[in-house]
Amino acid sequence: MLKKYLSLLSVLLLITSCDSQTNPPKTIEFNHLFLPKAESAWYGQDHLKENIQYGRKTDHTTFESGIASFDNYFITQKLFGNLTAQYDGFAYSNKTTKEFDPATINPTFNSLYELLSVSSNKGNYLIYKNSTELKKSISFSHPVKPTSITISNTGQTYLSILNGNPDPSAGKQFTKGDWLKVIFTGKNEQGETTGSQEFYLADFRSSRPYAIQKWTNVDLSALGSVNQIDISFACSDTAVYDGKTYINTPAMLSIKKIQLQ
Repeated sequence: MLKKYLSLLSVLLLITSCDSQTNPPKTIEFNHLFLPKAESAWYGQDHLKENIQYGRKTDHTTFESGIASFDNYFITQKLFGNLTAQYDGFAYSNKTTKEFDPATINPTFNSLYELLSVSSNKGNYLIYKNSTELKKSISFSHPVKPTSITISNTGQTYLSILNGNPDPSAGKQFTKGDWLKVIFTGKNEQGETTGSQEFYLADFRSSRPYAIQKWTNVDLSALGSVNQIDISFACSDTAVYDGKTYINTPAMLSIKKIQLQ
């Protein structure tokens, strides 16, 4: 009897596994990701509990939602007794815009709003930050065909575009001719590009300048069948250091959901 039960259980598990691959969840959302309270965020800060004596330490974490996984890097550095910390890659947040008024925020404090989406009113969402050359992607457990991704600007990016920053390397105020775009690039299992899609998060080149303030669906059907999605940015506000071109405007966005075929 026990053998029959175990055999049946194995078959059921196999069917469930196969079904999850042939019929993946059509929407990747983030409300199940744990946050201890309202108006909070997770960005890898758990690693602050770890003792760092001197120098630089990078901790890599991945978190999952359905068949998708997301890279987070938490970077701590201690020099001459001073501890600094930052993250790169993906974080998640439930912060809302109820106390977000761009007209009253001092540009010096733009960075306080990097874990906020300007479109947020309820529920969890992701924040993607691209500030280092560390490898970070949306990875899938098997090939999928993404149809769309719902995105918006972060508070920090929006404030930088609208009001600028006293430090030019942290982003200038956008004027006529400026723009910021995000590029989604699909990759297959071999790392080959399957397709790409661009979207302007802000565009001041026309007579009707804008910076995205609402959740917006971006068509990803051009990516085709992918194992991962890479996210990069291009911008009119750049600077060159040591022969490399860097974006001054905060290269960030918020993600509400990903739709699959």
